[in-house]
Amino acid sequence: MTGLNIDVGKVQEAKEKLGDRNAEIMVSLLGLKDYDEKNMKACSPYRDERTPSFIYDPKTYRFHDFGGDGITVDVVDVLMQQGNTYLQACKKLFEHAGIEYAFGEEGVKTRHQYKYPNETPLNEKKKVYEYLGKRGISKDTIDYLDIREDEHGNCVLNYYDTNDVLTMKKLRPARTIDKGKKEPKMLVRKGVRHNPTSFQYEPH
Repeated sequence: MTGLNIDVGKVQEAKEKLGDRNAEIMVSLLGLKDYDEKNMKACSPYRDERTPSFIYDPKTYRFHDFGGDGITVDVVDVLMQQGNTYLQACKKLFEHAGIEYAFGEEGVKTRHQYKYPNETPLNEKKKVYEYLGKRGISKDTIDYLDIREDEHGNCVLNYYDTNDVLTMKKLRPARTIDKGKKEPKMLVRKGVRHNPTSFQYEPH
């Protein structure tokens, strides 16, 4: 769930260069149709409301929801909420700002005897939303953390190295664990010699 160690100073420089365009980009990404350009506010995209309380702060380049859970987001946050990794979000931010940045060995698999896991495709993840929703975890948080659902209906947690390469997946059944059967919360995939920390749930 991590990306490259990108210079935070460069991220800040990009946001400063964009200025109020940060708001325009987020408005477009979030699809805010009721955005008041003069007062820089809109109804929150994270909950239902009639009185606009989602307000942009030009000093911090962020939107803050003054109602509900009081969520605060910047361009990078919004891009990640839409399925981008941190690296991908920063790339798009730099592109908007016209800033060139070297991302090193992006995508390079450096561990030659390591069996890298395959990426779980993005899907509707209905079971994940339903199960984690009952545990108080919102859809926005699930999307932000890039939690996915595999073909068996399990929660898939992705872990990336500093080259933004997927190195490990932890899977947990999207249902209540039957303590009577002593089921582990995370189950190891069978037949993997070089990657003992990669997990996959195989239904009984």
